[in-house]
Amino acid sequence: MGASKRQYTRGGKLSDETVQGLLICFVNGITLAQTAEATGLSRKTVKLVFIDLRSRLKKPAFNPWHQSNDPWPEQRKAQGDASDHFWLSVSLATCDSSRCRRNFQLKNVARRKCRGCVLNDRSPGAIEHYLSLIDRTHDFYEQLGWRNDTDHPNIVARFELRAAHFLTVWAVASHSRRLSNDLCDPADLGFLSGGSLFVRFHEELIANPLSHTA
Repeated sequence: MGASKRQYTRGGKLSDETVQGLLICFVNGITLAQTAEATGLSRKTVKLVFIDLRSRLKKPAFNPWHQSNDPWPEQRKAQGDASDHFWLSVSLATCDSSRCRRNFQLKNVARRKCRGCVLNDRSPGAIEHYLSLIDRTHDFYEQLGWRNDTDHPNIVARFELRAAHFLTVWAVASHSRRLSNDLCDPADLGFLSGGSLFVRFHEELIANPLSHTA
């Protein structure tokens, strides 16, 4: 038998079939443990590939799925002032890394947002939007079994990547036809569907193959 094709990797041992399986799990928000079991890889290797795939979401080609490269809703009328967008990113990341969410979950405080929260000067609707994004991103990563991001010690970069990942999976789930196993149908190439995202990743990995996988 001939060797498995490897157009998605450079200097690695993962076949294209294995990478496609990893992509299916990544796009569908499958946990690290379940992905490892489905692909026969270690959780460490799965996480390395997911980190690589996640970093690519910040490229312009993937922006339609998460729109985190766009200005936040409050800034769109201001045509996306870059400095204000960065300030919001800092605010979200700072709140994301603070103890207020954990204290609220443990019932140590009655309110989700602490008095010193960096979001206090935003409008009430905006605050709820941002806190919801923080909480849903947290919950998504807890469900994945992904607790540490030591490759991104910068809290702003870490939060933006995690939010882009969560929003991408949410968009795919909201815009895709489902198979009987509840995964998105790769044959569905509609707007923001999982199939369309697979095509985008195929193009990306052909141009820029994975290079650091076992």
